[in-house]
Amino acid sequence: MRSATKPESRVSQPFRFESDMADPVEALVRRLTPGQKPPAHVLREMPAGQGVVDLLAVDFNDDVLSRRVRAGLGPIEFPLRIEVLSHLRADRFSSLDRLARLVGSNPPALTRSTLRPLADLGVIELERTRARATGIWIPVAKRMTAVELKLSKWRSAARQADNAAWAADRSWVVLDARKAGAAVRNHDYFVEFGIGLAVVDSAGVLRVMERPRRSRCIPWLRAWLGELAWARVVANTDAASAF
Repeated sequence: MRSATKPESRVSQPFRFESDMADPVEALVRRLTPGQKPPAHVLREMPAGQGVVDLLAVDFNDDVLSRRVRAGLGPIEFPLRIEVLSHLRADRFSSLDRLARLVGSNPPALTRSTLRPLADLGVIELERTRARATGIWIPVAKRMTAVELKLSKWRSAARQADNAAWAADRSWVVLDARKAGAAVRNHDYFVEFGIGLAVVDSAGVLRVMERPRRSRCIPWLRAWLGELAWARVVANTDAASAF
């Protein structure tokens, strides 16, 4: 009598390209984000301060979005405008000299490029030598998690994830599980930078090796990334509704 053939165990193969990792990681991104629910949006190839983030998981503050929409204020995508807004308050004026020093400009140039357009949007009150916020502009992002995908170059991935951590609340490196041995052995490197480390295989199994520390964002970079993410979501929605 012939014995029954045992089914072969499923063995994952190495990924050929980093882009091949995006779909399985996006499907499992809830493992990398805080909260009980999966993130509302997962965006690909997002600018984030220095460099581009492979995946950005985003939740927006719905109340803030509603207020912005009611005020007719959509995404502001110019980084200098967001940097200036981050230095202004609604309860006091700031001198244009001080603002210009903070952003590395001079009052006439800053007025032309940034302050006048912001005043036209209604987000600042601009006088001859001073300005203040009107309170209309509020950062829209509630939570943002950046994910850098790499086949095996873990030191390069860590540097890129470290850059993303200046704008996102949490930053991860996800490596091909078949090529991640050196990174796993050097997990203290990721702990030192406060970056999360996970590995994924082509069978769709993701394992968390180290979790990231809490946020160390630069506020205006975080706010700018939130504006860019909102703009991307709006563009994707408009593109989908066109078909």
